[in-house]
Amino acid sequence: APASGIHVLAGSSGSGKTTMAARLLQRAQQDIPAEQMAVIAFKDQRAGAWHQTQMLCAQSGVDCYRAKDGETLALLLAELSERRLILIDTPGVQLKENLVELQRLCPAASWHAVLPADASSVTLQRVLGANPLAWASLMVSKLDESSAPWPLLHYLMQAAKPTPLSVASGSEQVGDGLTELTPAMLADLAVAQWMPPVQSAFADVANWAARW
Repeated sequence: APASGIHVLAGSSGSGKTTMAARLLQRAQQDIPAEQMAVIAFKDQRAGAWHQTQMLCAQSGVDCYRAKDGETLALLLAELSERRLILIDTPGVQLKENLVELQRLCPAASWHAVLPADASSVTLQRVLGANPLAWASLMVSKLDESSAPWPLLHYLMQAAKPTPLSVASGSEQVGDGLTELTPAMLADLAVAQWMPPVQSAFADVANWAARW
């Protein structure tokens, strides 16, 4: 997970970028004081989006800022140049155009894709294919037992360049934190719905043995 520098979170609308940013802040606070971090909401015009960012940042005591255009973002980055960790939260619309603009404004930033575990192949192609540069990592949200990440597994296996896996979250609660994302975790989740109830099968055998 990001621990220092400038990091851009990009993904489709509703993928959980803002919540993921809040979790990353909580994780980073183990090593970095809250006053050394900042969140910038870039061009997000969704109703209630800025309020959500403010609320989540207030919970962790981290400053948050709003950049409605590239010029404002450049001024904020110059003002916050002393901060050790800066997260830039991007909107889910005009993804490719925003990434191109951000790469011009802050070329030193790292780029992280945030996608739900059950993202469709169309969404995966639109998001992961929007970045002309290499992704620093992939972060996965909504990683719970109801997810079926088969399209995600297929995309990662077929991609020309490997995409590093970062962290995952499986709950809507920010306080539940993050877990390290591994290929084995995605594979286990994919086949979990097909696995027989091993525990109950063993219980039946145990009951039969007891009766015998």
